[in-house]
Amino acid sequence: MFLRHTALTFLLAVWAGNATVACSGSSEPVAPATDTTTSLDDLPREGPSDEAPRPLRFHDASARLGGLAGGGRGVALVDVDQDGWPDVTTTSLERVHLLRGAGEGLFAPWTEFPVASARGIAWVDVDDDGDLDFFVATSSPRHHLFRNDSGVFTDITAGSGLDEETDHGAEGASFGDLDGDGDLDLFLAFGALPMSMLGPDYVLGDTGAPERVYLNDGNGHFTRHVSELLAGRPGGETFQGYLYDADRDGDVDIFSVHDFRPDQLFLNLGGLEFVDGSRDHLPGDGNQPTSIMGLDCGDFDQNGTMDLLGTRRSGDSLYLGFDLEKRYEETFRRIVEGYDATTQLTGWGVAMTDFDNDGDLDILRASNFNADGGASGSEFRLGYMTLFEHIQSGEDRRIVDVSATSGLVFDRTIDGWGLATADIDRDGDLDALVGVDGYGPGVEDDTIRAPLLLVNDGTRAADHRAISLRFRQRGKNRYAVGATVDVFGKAIGNVRVLNIGHSYLSQNDEAVHVGLGLYDVLPAVTVTWPDGGTTTWLGLAAGFHTLERPDDPAAICCSRDGCTTANSAAECRQAQGFAMGIEASCDAACAGWASCCPGMDDAVCRFLCGSDPPPPAVLTCLASADCGGLATCSQSGTLLPGSPNGVGVAPLCP
Repeated sequence: MFLRHTALTFLLAVWAGNATVACSGSSEPVAPATDTTTSLDDLPREGPSDEAPRPLRFHDASARLGGLAGGGRGVALVDVDQDGWPDVTTTSLERVHLLRGAGEGLFAPWTEFPVASARGIAWVDVDDDGDLDFFVATSSPRHHLFRNDSGVFTDITAGSGLDEETDHGAEGASFGDLDGDGDLDLFLAFGALPMSMLGPDYVLGDTGAPERVYLNDGNGHFTRHVSELLAGRPGGETFQGYLYDADRDGDVDIFSVHDFRPDQLFLNLGGLEFVDGSRDHLPGDGNQPTSIMGLDCGDFDQNGTMDLLGTRRSGDSLYLGFDLEKRYEETFRRIVEGYDATTQLTGWGVAMTDFDNDGDLDILRASNFNADGGASGSEFRLGYMTLFEHIQSGEDRRIVDVSATSGLVFDRTIDGWGLATADIDRDGDLDALVGVDGYGPGVEDDTIRAPLLLVNDGTRAADHRAISLRFRQRGKNRYAVGATVDVFGKAIGNVRVLNIGHSYLSQNDEAVHVGLGLYDVLPAVTVTWPDGGTTTWLGLAAGFHTLERPDDPAAICCSRDGCTTANSAAECRQAQGFAMGIEASCDAACAGWASCCPGMDDAVCRFLCGSDPPPPAVLTCLASADCGGLATCSQSGTLLPGSPNGVGVAPLCP
């Protein structure tokens, strides 16, 4: 059995004297709770740490949460009030807690929602008024929708279309524009019946209820859309539907994960017409049971396609690559260096993101105690937090378990479930929040039994740069949920997804976080908006940005001098050459973005990005021309510096 030694007694601060006001279950609005703190000095925080500095390290800052109770699973780190500081949402047995981000990674009480047995939680603007409303799925037959009016929350479940009772308790709640009308619809996943309700002859994987799709009319009223296909496998026990544009055709697809049964990939053909793409695109012809529970998406291998990471109880799954010509490829076991701890840890919440700001994606996961304490004959397991560092050496990629050297909190047992990430203190690196049940079997005295706040204080992330990007558009879906973001820099291409419904029952901050390493500038970022339009920004400096969609739909290229109408990609690349310095432009060329030329091979990239960068004239040529243009550039006498025998740019083209 996999074990770690405990090393520190968990310190839990009791937060006294800060009363909160619960939101009403009626249709009457209730004012937000009064913040009784007068300054940051009044807010709880943890004491000084005696841990040694490490390249990758997290410390336990749960004292900042003021002694919130455990007993919950879903968590969120979402900036509900849009003041720039992520807020904390946690669940417990009897209610949902909301803490306001007060600055510097500290939190003050805001309000509570009287919802018991919460599961998936989602902050989403259902009525397009600019405020983030709140949906809570529960393990009971009833679920809840709260409208947000400038910080005043009203329970509008009755009459919303989401007030029908369900046979089973729900699991994950995901929102996206499934029907292409511009507003955000709901995909609600349903898991297994509780053990207490199962008869002696039940079959694992067959005790679930059909998934449900609810279509939004744009005003926050939903109508159930009945689809035999999207309902999933009969009896399937589903944890999450991940909504993203898997095939990059401009609409929202669904990856639905099931316990003990094969997963399903539903491809959206438009107009609510979906097809099952599982056989063609998932490992094992779509017939391979996985029992994936937590799920995240990102471009792990940095090839410009979206990859999927799923946590399980018998070793995690990493699906690399997707396009219409091939299927996802299972690679997790192949790239783990040494012992794979995930084979002995029942995984739930997960984040695949760049925790050390070096440009590639690392992995943080939570695991729980065996929920039934081994009563069903399964092996009893402890839960731990696990951190994998992504290490590159040329074309070789490995993930290395660095938990043992990344903080004392990784030595402690935890009944961990949901997991969310955000830069809570705005210091340029990502922190994490973990939902903890807290009422499982007590195995060790210092078992973590309340929500866990992990603050990132690794030295590598502090030494590196990062950029944080939020996207806005006018009209419907102003938070651009469903957009796909391509970033170019540090000799890589990378893809991000803006969606609601992450990890397990949880929600990350909306900001797209990109590690830049030692670079100060992100050469280029292109967002494909939910309606298929695109905008490219050039030469963005490290730090925090909110990027507004240009009013002119033809203005596809934006730099520090503003947005311009670009008639071609070449013009946009030329603008890039003027927006950035030589180093960043060269970096973009090596990433394959700044030239249409397919002959830009690795040898040329190494030459271009050597110690002697090309002069500005060459960069302008590379940035603005296709292969034909490169030939013209060569004829004009512009040569690559140091080219033998006066060889110019033209030979780069096939």
